[in-house]
Amino acid sequence: MTLLKLCAMLAVTVVILSTSCNADKGKCKKSCLYGTLDESTCECKCEELWRGTLCDDCTLICRNNGCLRDGRCECVCDHYWTGQTCEVCSLTCVHGYVDNETCTCVCEGNWAFDQCDFCNQWCYNDGTINKDYCRCDCRPNFYGSQCDTVPDYWFGTEDEAGGLGLGTIVVIVVASLVTVSTAVPLVVYFRNKRNTKDERSEPNRRAKRQADNPSFSV
Repeated sequence: MTLLKLCAMLAVTVVILSTSCNADKGKCKKSCLYGTLDESTCECKCEELWRGTLCDDCTLICRNNGCLRDGRCECVCDHYWTGQTCEVCSLTCVHGYVDNETCTCVCEGNWAFDQCDFCNQWCYNDGTINKDYCRCDCRPNFYGSQCDTVPDYWFGTEDEAGGLGLGTIVVIVVASLVTVSTAVPLVVYFRNKRNTKDERSEPNRRAKRQADNPSFSV
């Protein structure tokens, strides 16, 4: 075989191999998970938030304790956080304002719960709760946030007008009632006891009178 024939055969082989390679490239078998295949380059063009050779790597980062759902590349947000990365606080406070750092309500006065929509108020001394303002409406002579405060003169000090305080009068009246309620049963008891004793001794007295005075008749 001459050198010329050998070169010709080598050239034909190169052309055949080149054609075969081009044919394989035209039939790219790559599969893009979340994207589309560019057959001319055999590369994946990934959808938003996805990356990687096969578009199988989610680039989303969830904030504020949100959890990433890998299969769908989305955030499952905690409590009142919303948005693609749980970056938006959707909380609304009825009686207060929102702390955007923690997405919680800072409630006014005695308002409570997540949205400051519950009145956490207690009223004493027959005070009534004003549900519009979450406060106590107190009876006369009572005041304070829970109607649990009374004037000083209730405890026996003299008021501005002078004289005994209402508290002192109440104590005197109560003490008098206790004394009477205790004394009356005792008086009745001793009176009944004396009557019983007299009844038992009456026959003896009669017998003695008859002995001393034979003319005595019952």
